[in-house]
Amino acid sequence: MAELEKEIISIIQDKTKNDKISKSTELKNLGIDSLDLLDLVIEAEHKFNVHLEDEKLIELKTVGDFIKEIKSKI
Repeated sequence: MAELEKEIISIIQDKTKNDKISKSTELKNLGIDSLDLLDLVIEAEHKFNVHLEDEKLIELKTVGDFIKEIKSKI
C-alpha cells in the first residue's frame, strides 16, 4: 500500500477508533455520518494541502473513494 493511502487510512482509523479498515470498507459501516465526513475532509485538506469539492463529498461511499479523491487533487 502506498504511503499516502496509509496516511489517509490512519486518519480514518484515528477518527473511528477502528483498526480493521481497507479501501473497500464503506464509510457508513464505520459509523461515519456527514459531520464526521466533513471533519475527515477538513483534516485531509490541511494535511495534504488540497481542496475537495463539496459536490464530490456525497459521492464518497468507501475508504477507497476517499483516497481516490484526495489523490486526484495532489
